[in-house]
Amino acid sequence: MGGPNNSAGASQAQLDSVMNQVLEADNNLQFQLVMKALFNNVNRTTLIDGASYTVTALYNADSMYIPPYRGNTFNAATHTHYTFTGSSQAWIFDPDDFTTLAALVEEHGYTRANNYNVVFLMNPADANATIARFVRNTAFSTSTVTSIYDFIPSGGQNLTVQLPPGFTLVGGLPANTFAGMDVLGSWGPYLVVTDAQIPAGYVAAVATRGQNTNSNVVGIREHANAAMRGVVLKGGNNNNYPLIDSYFIRGLGTAVGPRGAAAIMRNAAAYAVPAAYVW
Repeated sequence: MGGPNNSAGASQAQLDSVMNQVLEADNNLQFQLVMKALFNNVNRTTLIDGASYTVTALYNADSMYIPPYRGNTFNAATHTHYTFTGSSQAWIFDPDDFTTLAALVEEHGYTRANNYNVVFLMNPADANATIARFVRNTAFSTSTVTSIYDFIPSGGQNLTVQLPPGFTLVGGLPANTFAGMDVLGSWGPYLVVTDAQIPAGYVAAVATRGQNTNSNVVGIREHANAAMRGVVLKGGNNNNYPLIDSYFIRGLGTAVGPRGAAAIMRNAAAYAVPAAYVW
């Protein structure tokens, strides 16, 4: 924060501004690391106390055991939750892509009956160009695939919902936000959540029981020492002015927990990790 006079005489507003920037940077760091854990389709290794551990991605055909669920069995050598639309679909997400992606998650038991909700995460431009235009029993764009649900905008979209004569909206409009991100609307039982940091050309289906639950797909690992968790201010050399030469540190790691609790589709002929989220 500069020399002694600047740090000693800083106003509360100046200190608050610095702290707000630090917290915003920390939120961005956490988001980036969560997205990297989610979108990378290759297992990696990490060192913890000098020992090497394998950090697995979502199911990625790595031949590791996949537990069966309600009679469904999975070939661990071929089963993957990183998929793609294929060139035959003219590079556009159609209604079948969303049902296919949700089914990849739900067939492992991440269903509403088990207290999970499946949420679609999308870039706003992709969502507005595709799922936001889906109409029940109507083919989408140039595709011959019809939608089994109507898209319902959230209350925050400032849109008027017009229903055909004899139809009634059951359950009201979706909430405006989810986990700090914008809710564009709902498509059947699925929320559509948008954020500009979701890479264009991808859609992720993620099962959740709400914020800060152990069953969520990506977990955050912090230091065993509670004093080293979160954003930590390390004091400078001059104890009379702890803000001089001080800096903030943050130590954390992210990893996929339940490997079947999410699936990602790329709008292309093959899956590739988004450039912004390569490790």
